[in-house]
Amino acid sequence: MRTDNLREYSKAATLAIARYSEALDQSNADKAGISAWSKAVNSVELGR
Repeated sequence: MRTDNLREYSKAATLAIARYSEALDQSNADKAGISAWSKAVNSVELGR
């Protein structure tokens, strides 16, 4: 189960980084990246 959680966290982190990279072209890049990271981490912690 721990391995599955780690895999999910890794996927979420990768997705957040991708979203942050896309957001770099926007004026609110930092906010968008932090928001994406927070959502990804929260979704893993909540088991979604």
